[in-house]
Amino acid sequence: MTCAKNNMRKIKIVILFFVNFLAVQSVVGLPQKKSVVPRGLPSVAVAVFENLNNDNEFNWLGSAFTEAVTSKLVYIKSIKVVERSQLKEIIREQELQTSGAIDPNTAVKIGKFLDIDFIIVGSWRKLKEELSVTAKIINIKTSKEENSVEVRGTFNDLFKLQDELIFKIAHAINTPVLKSEKAKIEKHHVKNLAVYEWYTKGADCYDKNEYDKSIEYYEKALHIIEKEKNEKLAAEVYVAIGNIYRLKKKYKKATEYCEKGLEVIEKVVGDSREKSMLYAGIAGIYRDSDKISEAIRCYNKSLEIIEADRKSEDENLRALILYNMAVLYGEQNEYKIALYFANKSLDIYQKIGDNKSVLDTQIIIKQFKKELGKEDR
Repeated sequence: MTCAKNNMRKIKIVILFFVNFLAVQSVVGLPQKKSVVPRGLPSVAVAVFENLNNDNEFNWLGSAFTEAVTSKLVYIKSIKVVERSQLKEIIREQELQTSGAIDPNTAVKIGKFLDIDFIIVGSWRKLKEELSVTAKIINIKTSKEENSVEVRGTFNDLFKLQDELIFKIAHAINTPVLKSEKAKIEKHHVKNLAVYEWYTKGADCYDKNEYDKSIEYYEKALHIIEKEKNEKLAAEVYVAIGNIYRLKKKYKKATEYCEKGLEVIEKVVGDSREKSMLYAGIAGIYRDSDKISEAIRCYNKSLEIIEADRKSEDENLRALILYNMAVLYGEQNEYKIALYFANKSLDIYQKIGDNKSVLDTQIIIKQFKKELGKEDR
C-alpha cells in the first residue's frame, strides 16, 4: 500500500489558499485548474501595476492596485476575471518576462495563452501626497489599446481611488455594474492604511518567494489587527502565515496558525465563498502537515458551506474542493471514497465545459480504478 500511496502523491493536488482584506483571492501551491469563461461574458486579466516613481518606498502600491482590481472585478457577474496566480503561471511557463511590468506586446501574448478578451496593464505615480493611477485596456483580438482610464487623488483616499478605477474599467469595456455589485465593491474590510501597507507588503514578498520577509510584514499587520479586534481579517492573516510555514515545511508552526485561524473563523461574518475558501486553505495546510483527519474535516466544512449557499454560483470552487478531497482520500488508499468525490468533481467540470480539468479528473479516476483493481486480485 505504501507504493500506491507514493503514486498518489504524484497526482496534482490543487491547494486553495485564501487571504482577504479587500476580497483578495489567490490560489497557491501547484498550478491550479484553468478558469472557464462562459460564452458571452467579457474576460479580463490584470497585470502588475508599474511603479513610475524613481524610488521604491511605495512599491507595495503596485501589488495593492493589482490585487484590488483583480479581486473586486470578481463581484461583477457580467465579467469573468482570470485569477492573478493563473496569470503568473502563464508568464512563468512561457518565460514571457523577468520584470514586474508588462509591455503591450507581451500582454497580447499572455492574453492569447489565457484565451481572454482583455488584459489590463496599469501604472501609478506618487508625488508627495498626490497619487495618479492609469489602467490601459488592451484588446487581445485586435492587439491594440482599447481604452485608457485614469484616477487622481490624495494618498489618504487610496481605497476610494481603487473603487473609482474599477468602475471606470468596467465602463470602458461596456460592462454594467448592478447596485448590489457596487455596494460589495465599495465595502472595505479594513480602513487602516498602516494595516493595509503591512499586509500588502507581506503579500508582495510572498509573490517573490521572500517568505521570511512576508511573515515579518504579516505579523506587523496582525499586531494592529488583533488590537482592533478585527476577527475576520485576523482569521485570514493566520491562514496566510500558516500557508507560508507550510511552504517552508515548518509544519508545527503551520498548524499552530491553522488552530488560531479556526478559533476565530466561526465568528467571521462574510459571504459563504470567503468562508469556504478559508476552510479549504486550512485543509491544505493540514494535509501537507500529515494531519489527515483535520484536513478531511476542514474540506468537508468548506464543501458544506459552499453547497448550503443556494445563491452561490461558484461551481469551479465546488469542483476544486471535490477534486482535492478525491486526491486526499486516494493518498490514504480509500479509493472507493476517492472515486465518489472524483466523479462528482468530473460532473461539474463537464457541466461548465472545463475540458482541461475534465482530462485531469479522468486521469485520477483511471488511477483510482487501477488501484482498486489491484486490491481485488
